[in-house]
Amino acid sequence: ALSRGAAQATFVESDPRAAGTIRANAAALGLSDRAVVVRARVEQAVAASPPVPYQVIFADPPYGLADTDADDLVRALADQPWMAAGGVLVVERRTGGPRPAWPGPLFPQRARRYGEGTLWYGRRP
Repeated sequence: ALSRGAAQATFVESDPRAAGTIRANAAALGLSDRAVVVRARVEQAVAASPPVPYQVIFADPPYGLADTDADDLVRALADQPWMAAGGVLVVERRTGGPRPAWPGPLFPQRARRYGEGTLWYGRRP
């Protein structure tokens, strides 16, 4: 997103090595000033209020995560002030898995399959 013009991006990653790789990649692209890396479990990060609501949120929980846990994440994002009005939540799930549970105020928009993964799009009105 940053290399394609996003003003700022926040990455939430619990694995220290993966978080370091994200920081290194942002630095290599000269984008460190626009990348915020939060090293925490996503449940902890989502429980805190964001500095500003986001227009786009991409959630890519591990495929091995229970589907109900992924739905809990979607619900937490909907309940907290993470998404701006008109914002989009993209949830990646394994292809063949269930659709995300879209709690109000989120509404499903579409889905796109890419091999073993499917991207599900929901929008806040």
